[in-house]
Amino acid sequence: MIKVKKAKALAWNSSGYPTSGALVGGGGQTGSRGTKAFARKVNHPGTKAQPYLENALDRYLSSGGFTRAKTALASEVKSKVISDIKKAFKS
Repeated sequence: MIKVKKAKALAWNSSGYPTSGALVGGGGQTGSRGTKAFARKVNHPGTKAQPYLENALDRYLSSGGFTRAKTALASEVKSKVISDIKKAFKS
């Protein structure tokens, strides 16, 4: 349940798009995106989960991208460590 706290009413377009001001007062108006609706409280059941990041991670891991990135990082770290050790012995 979503209830009004500081404004006169909650406002939304009947098309589902947000209005120019989320919390406004007044009567219903017709705009370019549908009819504005107003209420002091609404029952919002939420939105079904959309695990697009999880799906992208699964594809990345299964394609071998993570293994290639890990190998490249290890190679870069190894090169840097060896370079720093050589510089330290030259000094």
